Amino acid sequence: MSKRSTRTGVRPPSLKVKIGAGIAALALLAGVVATVAAPLMGNSVPEANTDITTTTLSDDQYASTVSSLRGLIEGAGADRCQLLNAFEAMNGLPSPTNAAQTSARTRITAELIVAWADSMGPDEASSAELFRQTASDLTAEGEENSFDPSWFLLGPASMTPEFNDAVTSYGETTVAMCQEAPSTTLS
Repeated sequence: MSKRSTRTGVRPPSLKVKIGAGIAALALLAGVVATVAAPLMGNSVPEANTDITTTTLSDDQYASTVSSLRGLIEGAGADRCQLLNAFEAMNGLPSPTNAAQTSARTRITAELIVAWADSMGPDEASSAELFRQTASDLTAEGEENSFDPSWFLLGPASMTPEFNDAVTSYGETTVAMCQEAPSTTLS
């Protein structure tokens, strides 16, 4: 088996279990996106792999990467396909190693969750509200935990089973929408 960088956005099942329920839901969405959207991007479907190469970034590099992710999120607006691109890019961000990186990762995750909420239609109002509340709770929980990296990696309590279910539904709906709309396919 070849080593797979976390930059591919594919998280092996064993890692999903280790990183906690909330983060696992995000990783599950990444797997759904990678598997379903790969043909849209002209790629083959990725294979599960437990060999992962990890990267550590300096605080300046981490902040620069988060700034780039923020640009992707803001540039996507309410385009769900482009938000999936931003999500895929975020999955390449290494795990935080200190409070500054955890703060940045928590805040960019919350921003993406809010962007997802903003991309939802009126028929998804309850999910949008759940996403907004989760984003707010996630940031507050990070502050309460002094943005300790282990708090983030173990799975914030604010990422509830209801949120996990909503993320899965959002991901499945969005991937289906992107498959049907060739003008806004993932790139």
